[in-house]
Amino acid sequence: SSSSSSSTLEEGQRNVILGTQKGLLPYEVRVFLASLRSTGCMAQVVIMSAERGRADLQEVADVFDAEIVEYDDKSMSAERGPMNLHRFTLFREYLEKSTTKFDQVLLCDIRDVLFQRDPFLYLKVQRGIGVALEPAHLTIGACPIHVGWLTSECPDYDADKVLPAIAGSSRSCAGTVIGTQEAILTYCTMMEEEAARTVREVKEDLGKRFEGRITTFDGARWKAWCNDQGMHNKMLWTGDLEKVMEVTSYDAETSLLATVGTMKKIYTNEDGEVLTGCGELEGDKCDGNVVALVHQYDRVELLVKNAQSLYGLPGETFLTFHEKYSR
Repeated sequence: SSSSSSSTLEEGQRNVILGTQKGLLPYEVRVFLASLRSTGCMAQVVIMSAERGRADLQEVADVFDAEIVEYDDKSMSAERGPMNLHRFTLFREYLEKSTTKFDQVLLCDIRDVLFQRDPFLYLKVQRGIGVALEPAHLTIGACPIHVGWLTSECPDYDADKVLPAIAGSSRSCAGTVIGTQEAILTYCTMMEEEAARTVREVKEDLGKRFEGRITTFDGARWKAWCNDQGMHNKMLWTGDLEKVMEVTSYDAETSLLATVGTMKKIYTNEDGEVLTGCGELEGDKCDGNVVALVHQYDRVELLVKNAQSLYGLPGETFLTFHEKYSR
C-alpha cells in the first residue's frame, strides 16, 4: 500500500503505474493487469476511477493486486478540464501525498495497453522522462487530428503558430510517459499549467455540444480546453520539456515501447508477441526484440484476438477500437 515506507518495499514495488478509468470494461482492465503481472512486474498500480462503486472492476483489481481510487469527476472536471487533462492533477496529488518515494513512475492509458515484458526493466530512464513516438511515416503536420488539436481546437496555439514550428516532427503519444518521480511531478505540473494557460470561455451551445470531451461547466462559465496530446507535443518539440529535464524518445519502429495504431506492418513471433526493430523488411519473418509495452493494441484485429485468447473468459468477445466506437 502507499502507506508503506520505501525501506520495507522490494525494489520492484518502488515503481508505480498511474492511470484513470471511466466506463472501462472488466476485460480491458484485466488485459492490462494480467499481462503486467505475467511479466513478473511487482510495481504498484493505482487506477483513478471517475465512477463510484464499480464492483466489477474492483474484483479484477483485487485479483491482480491493484488499487482503485475513486474521485469526484464532476468537481475535478469543472476546475481542471476533461479527464484527459485533469488526470495530471490526480497523478500529481497522488505522488505528492504518497509516503513512498518511487524510483520510476509510468503514466499509462489502461484501455488499450498490454505488456509483454516488465516495463520498468526495459523502459527505465536514469533521469528525466521517456516519451513514446508513434510511427514516423505520419508526421504531426500530415495527421488531420493533430493539425486540429494545434489550430482550430486551440486558438492560443494557432495564434502562436505552433503547428508550422513542429509540423515535421513525429507524433508523440501522451498516453504513455515514464520517468523519475521528480521529473513526472514536473511534467504533470507543466501540463496543468499549459491547460490553465490555454483554456478559453465559450458560449453555452458550443459548451453543451462537446461537454466532457473538450468543454466543461464550472457552474458559471463554459470552458473549452486544448487537447492534452496537442500540449504534450508542443512542449516536447518546442523544447519546453528539455529546458527542465532530460527527455528520452522511444520510437515505435525500434524501441521496446511500441505505439502500433498507425504502424504499417506488425511483426509477431510464434507466441504472438509483438516485435520491434524489424524495419520495412520484405517477407513476414523478423528476429526482432519482444516489445515491453504495446499501446493501441485494440486498433489491430490480430492483437485483439491474441489478447482474447490469453486473457479472455468464456463467453467474452473482445472488440477492436473500431467495433467498440462505431456502434
